[in-house]
Amino acid sequence: MELEQITPGPLAFGTQIKRRHLTGERTEGTMQVTAFEKGRVMAVAIHEGQLRIHSQTVVGSMFDGMGSMITISIDVPFSEDKVDPQMLEQSLNNIKSLIETEA
Repeated sequence: MELEQITPGPLAFGTQIKRRHLTGERTEGTMQVTAFEKGRVMAVAIHEGQLRIHSQTVVGSMFDGMGSMITISIDVPFSEDKVDPQMLEQSLNNIKSLIETEA
């Protein structure tokens, strides 16, 4: 997957991001940041054709204070199609990278 920020400035509430799937069926869509707290929370609304997905990532401290714990929730509409685990893993890595870049 390829992500490209299309609004100027740092990542923040309202930021628009263009997304392209480059493996399998090539598709394009957009993401809009719906919540952002630097280094802690990022939520996005994903629009890809008729598909609408809401995702939220929360970063917190591990119980022992020795690392971070990332909690991701994704609201995916019902579909008869199977979810490609490689695409999901790539999406999660992209979200992690966006958060780390802004931290």
